[in-house]
Amino acid sequence: MAVPPDPLQTSNDLSEQLALDRFCRAVAASPAHQARLKAAASPEEILAIAAELNFLFTRQTLRLCSRDLASDYWPWAQKGSIWRREFFLA
Repeated sequence: MAVPPDPLQTSNDLSEQLALDRFCRAVAASPAHQARLKAAASPEEILAIAAELNFLFTRQTLRLCSRDLASDYWPWAQKGSIWRREFFLA
């Protein structure tokens, strides 16, 4: 028998995904933030940029959504899925 999802966990996941979506929109509107994001050498640097802009989400949320984040300013853009996976392992 399947266990129903924890409503709090689902709510947290949705709020983090919403924060990530809003962060993406803010970055898309700012060439300066795009440049900083492109230069990020770790997920923690991305999370720090997001936090500076008052967007809070976890490394796990970023990793789970990263496959869909394909704009050329993401550090893993044009580098392939193996590179992206290794970026999150570092």
